[in-house]
Amino acid sequence: MRNDVYAQVTDKIIADLKKGGSDLAKAVECREHGRADHKAFAS
Repeated sequence: MRNDVYAQVTDKIIADLKKGGSDLAKAVECREHGRADHKAFAS
């Protein structure tokens, strides 16, 4: 995955997380562990 796309997805997750999404919280946690295979990154 290209870094700019990864950054856009991450920004979207953080924005959605502020609205309160538990699935997205897990995705952010995966990102902090250097993983990009969480289902939220595939959509």
